[in-house]
Amino acid sequence: MAELADGQGCGVLWPGAASLAHRGVLFLDHAPEFNREVLDALRGPAWTGTITPPRGSTDGFAGPLPARFILVTASAPCQCPVLRAAPGPCTCSPAARSRYAARLSGPLRDRVSLRAVITPPPPGQPGEPGEPAVAVAARVAAARERTALRLTGTPWRVNAEIPRDELLRRFMAEGGWEPIGRGIDLGMVTDFAAADVLRVAWTIADLNERPKPTRGDCAAALGLRIGEIR
Repeated sequence: MAELADGQGCGVLWPGAASLAHRGVLFLDHAPEFNREVLDALRGPAWTGTITPPRGSTDGFAGPLPARFILVTASAPCQCPVLRAAPGPCTCSPAARSRYAARLSGPLRDRVSLRAVITPPPPGQPGEPGEPAVAVAARVAAARERTALRLTGTPWRVNAEIPRDELLRRFMAEGGWEPIGRGIDLGMVTDFAAADVLRVAWTIADLNERPKPTRGDCAAALGLRIGEIR
C-alpha cells in the first residue's frame, strides 16, 4: 500500500498504492491486519487527497502527490477468518473482538462515510441477485451530471470535494438537517463527521433526482454513517 518513511517517525507515507489509486478505489481487505501506523497515516490523504513526502527526501519525489481515492475497508468481527484455514465457530471473547476492532483508530473511522454489516447467506443457498451493473452505472452517471450542474461556477465537481465550511454555508439541507443535528446531540457522530453525513445526503438526493436533501435523505445518510442500514 505504502511504506513508512525511514527515520521520519509515525504516520509519514511514501508514494505507493495510495497514490496509484488516485481517482479510483483503495480497497483494504481485513483492514485491522494492516500495520497500525500505516493505517493512521492514511488519515491525511483520505482528507486532503494528497501525499506529501518527508521534507528533505532524496528519492526524487516532489510533493504533494495526488492521492484522491475512495477508501474502502472490509473486516471480520475477529481474527478467526485470518487465523483459521477452514471455517468454524468463533470462540473469541467480547474483549478480543473489541481489541481487534480498535486496531482501526477513531480518527481513521471518522473518514469512513458509509458503513454496512454484511451477513453471508446460509451454506448452500445463493444470495439474492443484485441489480445489473449497467443499470447502477447509468444511475450514478445521471446523478453525477446533476451534481456537476449544481456546482457549475465552483472549483468542485462532486459532493466529496466541497470543503466543510462551504458545505455548511452554501449547501445546508433546509428542513432536513434535524436528523443530523440530533445525531450530534446524541453522540452518534462528531461535528467533523456531520459534514460528511450531509455530503452523503446530497448524493442520495442526486441519485433520487431531488433538488435538495429531504429529512429522509439526511436520516438515511446518518443511518449509513453509523452502520444501521444493512
